[in-house]
Amino acid sequence: MRQPVLRSLALASLMALAASCVTTETRTTGLPDPLDAAERKPVEDSEAAKSEAPVPKEEAPDEYRFKTENELFVRLDGALKAHREMLDDPVKAQKLEELITGITHTNLSTILTQVADGSERNRTIAAAALGYETDPVVEPALVKALDDVAPGVVSNALRSLARVGEEGQGLDQAIALLRHEDSAIRSNAALALAKLTPKGPAGPVTEPLIVALLDEDPVTRANAAFALGEIGDTDAVGHLAQALSDDMPRVRALAAQSLGKLGDPGATRALVGRLGDPNSLVRDRARKALIAITKRDLGPDPSDWSPELRQ
Repeated sequence: MRQPVLRSLALASLMALAASCVTTETRTTGLPDPLDAAERKPVEDSEAAKSEAPVPKEEAPDEYRFKTENELFVRLDGALKAHREMLDDPVKAQKLEELITGITHTNLSTILTQVADGSERNRTIAAAALGYETDPVVEPALVKALDDVAPGVVSNALRSLARVGEEGQGLDQAIALLRHEDSAIRSNAALALAKLTPKGPAGPVTEPLIVALLDEDPVTRANAAFALGEIGDTDAVGHLAQALSDDMPRVRALAAQSLGKLGDPGATRALVGRLGDPNSLVRDRARKALIAITKRDLGPDPSDWSPELRQ
């Protein structure tokens, strides 16, 4: 009986944390974090994660059930915010994700109804929660939510599609939303396109993302840089090389990361120039990109790469 009791206590603690963090904020720098996702060690590898297995969805424990619809959305909203704030702590973030997934799965019918016909608050929360559910019925609901009149609903639907969307679904809407006046919608549209765009030469997607590299909002520029690397269209190489001079370190770092994924030798000189960047993260991504492109590691000193450039 000891393990169920401990599990219940852990969930109760997380529920208390979620209840104290109520918000419908939709602004984000990416989900998953474009810069950190590839670097973060999987939680499954940690001893803390192994010691407490996720609760199977089919058990539908009491912690996932609520007496009223309002209580459901207050707790769900708090858990979503708490999860965003815990991304730097993989163990706690994983537990919160399990909590959100369990609540969403158990109450999926209600959440689907609310994302379509609920109050603006409930639609906004529901659009975010559906990104934690893999049931096929979720994606059409999220694509439909892209036409919602409330910016928060649209932004969260894009964020959720970046998690659970399939290639091609909602693609045209996401491209159009790159031009939206709301910066959170633009940044999440760029992030969603990283998941929704078929890999390879991207046709109508590449050019709007290249334009987004010049957006006034730095998060949109960063997510556009990330997306261009994910879709794998080498037509973006020159523009990503220019983005290595962006004022924001995060944009420069993601541009370097994407150039490494694209693997075009034409980016080598620009990447070597970033080995002396004042930001350590940019230097790290530039070096990793150079290793990916050249299949060699000549170290962190730009001068050590000069012979490589002359070859």
